[in-house]
Amino acid sequence: MSWVEDLFDGPYDSEYAGVLADTEGAAREAEFIVRELDLKQNDRVLDLACGHGRHALVVAGRVAEVVGYDRTKRFIEYGQKWAADRGVTNVRFIIGDMRELAFDTEFDAAYNYFTSWGYYDDKTNIDILKRVCCSLKSGGRFLLEFIARDALMGRFKDRDWSELDDGTVVLIEHSFDFETGRQRSRRTYKKGSET
Repeated sequence: MSWVEDLFDGPYDSEYAGVLADTEGAAREAEFIVRELDLKQNDRVLDLACGHGRHALVVAGRVAEVVGYDRTKRFIEYGQKWAADRGVTNVRFIIGDMRELAFDTEFDAAYNYFTSWGYYDDKTNIDILKRVCCSLKSGGRFLLEFIARDALMGRFKDRDWSELDDGTVVLIEHSFDFETGRQRSRRTYKKGSET
């Protein structure tokens, strides 16, 4: 199992519970997405690595259709439930790995938001970008959100602790590679005497 699977198939929901519950923050971010992509009512939009669908559900109110695409089945199921609970009918969720994205000129726009980029080596990341380009119609737009190096370094901590609702203590150790411009994070979970 890769570290990506370990993170998202593991305690991600508990670690990010506050972010996932922040509907006002999601609405602000979704409005930014709508504005920056200049989305129109008839647009079809791809939310790549959509997670729980918190942005897709808001963006769907402004466009013809949103397709949320994520590798984590549990996240897709949350998105489907949230859409049903809110009566959002123009969002569709698909389980899939971005490395295998295979749409062909279907979308007017696409976005990748909330620390969902840069998990793979450069060659794989470039291939993913090519796949996104293939998924877009001629003149399509792509918004890629990531943390700028200078902003990250302004608040960089080499380690951070938190405690989850179930009492699990999480230690996150960070390092930064200035040559590649990438932060690497290592998580250690401790619950009682288990690590």
